[in-house]
Amino acid sequence: PVPGVQEGVPIVPGAGRAPRE
Repeated sequence: PVPGVQEGVPIVPGAGRAPRE
């Protein structure tokens, strides 16, 4: 899947993948 995007949800802080910082 696309980084930061999950199940069609737009990119949001701390979502999809673990926050880098």
